[in-house]
Amino acid sequence: MTPTTNTMNWQQVSRILFETDPMHTACKENDCFDEYDRVARGVIAEIENGVTLDGALEQVLGDWFGQELIESRDLAPVVEQLNTQQVGGGSR
Repeated sequence: MTPTTNTMNWQQVSRILFETDPMHTACKENDCFDEYDRVARGVIAEIENGVTLDGALEQVLGDWFGQELIESRDLAPVVEQLNTQQVGGGSR
């Protein structure tokens, strides 16, 4: 399991999800900058409830896109990128 960070904010998570587009929604190609905003907010809420980052990402993406689709995706690079970012608190 990946450790969580209590300084991450949802905007940073959304930006990284937009850049990596783990669910292949073509959000980057179509300039849908807010494509992952609700997912990111959910991830942060789960982290605040004590869930690890990778667990939160899997759970929330599964809620939005379906667990069977999540199982076919490699989320490790997304989690790694989220973990390596210098992130700080705040909200939009």
